[in-house]
Amino acid sequence: MGRNKRALSPVIATVLLLLLTVSAAIIIAGVVLPFIRGNLDKSTECVDYRSYFTFEEKFEFEDDSFRYNCYQGDNLYGASIRAEGNEELSEDIGGFKLVFIQKLGDSVSVEVKSGELVSDIRMLDAVKTELEVPKSGEVKTYVYDSGGKIYDKIEVYPLLKSGRICQISDEIELIKCLPNVNLG
Repeated sequence: MGRNKRALSPVIATVLLLLLTVSAAIIIAGVVLPFIRGNLDKSTECVDYRSYFTFEEKFEFEDDSFRYNCYQGDNLYGASIRAEGNEELSEDIGGFKLVFIQKLGDSVSVEVKSGELVSDIRMLDAVKTELEVPKSGEVKTYVYDSGGKIYDKIEVYPLLKSGRICQISDEIELIKCLPNVNLG
């Protein structure tokens, strides 16, 4: 009964283990690297838009400075938005999201995209009814009708054409409008 059983030599076993390890690494790299690369692209997509939209706080009118970022009555809220950035960045902007926040934490958001109609927000003194998003260097003022809800603060978030909503770009505390400001 005594057949000689020979085991694999240690050198062959080591080579097979190395081949198995390298094969596994190649397969994992083929799956994991594209996944990571895709997520990194998405995570850095908004970096250039961190401060793209800002609230324009001062306007000069007959030697009098006043703010449109204010509320009038119980339901009208003004927001003057400036687009900061170059023309190249403007090409990827699809619009912005305004978030109106109450002290108690309740909030409502409104998306503003060029050419769209939204029932509760309009452009100030606009001849056209469609909304327009400011381009690089422009300022546009919007009026939101809250339907009687009272808000204390507004935040603005860039919306990219890819559909991504970026992190907050700016925020402002609301004050009562000065007498020479008419949001109606």
